[in-house]
Amino acid sequence: MRMRYPLVVITNLFLQIAFAGDPDDRITIFLDCEFCNEAQVKKELDYVNFALDPYRSDLHVFVSRQWLSSGGQQYFIEFIGKSDWEGEKVKFDFTSLPTLTSFEQNELIINKIEIGLVPFLAKTKLADGINLEINTKESNNAPSSNNGFWNNFIFDLGGNVAWSSEATRKDLRFNTNVNMESTTEEWRFRVTPTYFYRHQTIQTNDQEVIATQTRGNFPWSLVKSIDTHWSAGIFNSYYTSNFSNIDLSIWLAPAIEYSIFPYSDVPEREFTVSYRLGYLYRDYIEETIFNKLTEQLYQQMLDVNLRMRRPWGNIFAGMSSSNFMNDWSKNRLVLNGQFSVRVFKGLSVSFGGNYELINDQISLPKGKITLEDLLLAQRQQATSFQSSMNLGINYTFGAIYNNVINTRL
Repeated sequence: MRMRYPLVVITNLFLQIAFAGDPDDRITIFLDCEFCNEAQVKKELDYVNFALDPYRSDLHVFVSRQWLSSGGQQYFIEFIGKSDWEGEKVKFDFTSLPTLTSFEQNELIINKIEIGLVPFLAKTKLADGINLEINTKESNNAPSSNNGFWNNFIFDLGGNVAWSSEATRKDLRFNTNVNMESTTEEWRFRVTPTYFYRHQTIQTNDQEVIATQTRGNFPWSLVKSIDTHWSAGIFNSYYTSNFSNIDLSIWLAPAIEYSIFPYSDVPEREFTVSYRLGYLYRDYIEETIFNKLTEQLYQQMLDVNLRMRRPWGNIFAGMSSSNFMNDWSKNRLVLNGQFSVRVFKGLSVSFGGNYELINDQISLPKGKITLEDLLLAQRQQATSFQSSMNLGINYTFGAIYNNVINTRL
């Protein structure tokens, strides 16, 4: 069931006095929140026990989030009953302002967790020690959405400069990014230009080697919501990169996407299939291995993505394929996945991998790559595949409770 509450402030003083000495009288929760400040949560919720494993808890508190176009975040909390409370569940969501600091965001999350704990605490010995203060005045700190497409624009500007120096090497890096976005229920418009510059100087025994790498991208997109499962849009980008031998690349493509699940389920699950067919213009810095300085192409792309975010773990699986319409042998297939699952009490495993079949490097310049270009990553290299894999396992056992805060050294 979905439950909503007015603003509730829970005073911990009564709980601390009555129950601080006997942890067996407290409820035991397992906090499943990757981005929460554990020490801050334990300090504020000192009237409950914190379990290291969901199977040893009375209540599994699962917190997830979704970024909003305003820069704020929408949080989703599930309180899932265990043991004697098996089958009981409380679920609600709330939003935060983009101007909140990480400390303030954690305070907001803790406050909402306390609200969700109320119906469960009311069934325990702690009920007599709870004091509720309810603000009956209308209050809503959530970011509001202005009516109209033009009134919803959000701007985000950023940049970074890094410099390092040694006796024989100097390295300067500079990058900028701009994000301009307007999002309504019907439309989503994004402009996200980026620029990267790197200048390296290396002193060898007999010469000074200078390497400069630049990359710029100006993409924008406009997407229209059709219904709860369909959306359509148009994508356009302008790209340049001396690493990829591209002086100018222009990409323009209409797109359509179908979501197996309703878009409203995105915080918990999403399964989408999208298709794009577009026009591509390329102007190269050097003549390519296919004897081209400029060319015009048509390219199609198919993407399939599955994401699941549940208390038992997270799963992502994706497939992306593309090819040039004039020559289907010039294609690319990308398979990637990541999952993290609790297998049984105390044991969790994670696995991830990526594999690419690459047959579309049409921008490679003629000539052999020099040792300097190779060592300084100045030119893209020919390859038929790329792959990576990671595997992790974690087993937790021992004491049932873990309520102590100790951050020394």
